[in-house]
Amino acid sequence: MDIEYTATLTNPIPVTVSFVNDFSLMSWLDGITTMKDFPLVASVSYALDSSAQLSPEFMEASSVQFMKAGAMGITLVVASGDRGVWGFEGFGQKFHPEFPASSPFVTTVGASNLQTKSMVGTESAWTCSGGGFSTEFLQPSWQSEAISSYLQLARSKGMLPPTNFFNMEGRGYPDVTTIGGPTNPYCVSQGDGDHVGVSGTSGSASVIAAVFAVINNVRLAQNKPPLGFANPFLYANKQCFKDIADFTKNSCLQGTSMGYSSIAGWDPASGLGIPDFECLSKLDV
Repeated sequence: MDIEYTATLTNPIPVTVSFVNDFSLMSWLDGITTMKDFPLVASVSYALDSSAQLSPEFMEASSVQFMKAGAMGITLVVASGDRGVWGFEGFGQKFHPEFPASSPFVTTVGASNLQTKSMVGTESAWTCSGGGFSTEFLQPSWQSEAISSYLQLARSKGMLPPTNFFNMEGRGYPDVTTIGGPTNPYCVSQGDGDHVGVSGTSGSASVIAAVFAVINNVRLAQNKPPLGFANPFLYANKQCFKDIADFTKNSCLQGTSMGYSSIAGWDPASGLGIPDFECLSKLDV
């Protein structure tokens, strides 16, 4: 799905497929950054609960490499996960943020869900779209205003989860969102004319990565630099996003209503919202 939709949306921009056998983020990124002509946008659909990573040191070291890639002009786009607030560990006494989605040096993408079957129209936050607050990384300065506004509004509406379930001072994710829910899934070829519908934040992350690649193409044609580390730019231009504020929770698991609600402005269910390509492509960094 990732390759099919990225290649379709970016054509004729070339697409490079990069993988490592050991599933190491460090090895993968080393391969990307040492290419002679490295890609300016990289999409990652890998995620694990932060607590299931090798160690906090591994996450910190990986994030340093993410930061270096951004400084080189590479935009790292990461899926937020498909298990809502509970991650791989499931229901418990705390929410389970995922990594690398919770790193402050990647642009994390959640999934929205079209409300009506077989129709393009109004979008809601997807109930199983990953999102939350890191237990390893503090919130960066470019996100502090958005998080502060979310916490105040959610509390005033009675929609803030119990604070013992999450780290209010952590890096919040996702940053943005786009279609990835199951009501109208992505159509993917299985060969021999056979197709199947696939949903998830892997699809939405791939689509956003493609959008950023096309924006880079526009920018480079105008002698502007590539987006590189895009998050400060995105949060400074909230007018270029279609907000999702229908109160849908990313609780995911049946039998629980615990989760973050999509409300006005940034939230851990739908991020800043859905990017407006025309708006973003006309902005300067």
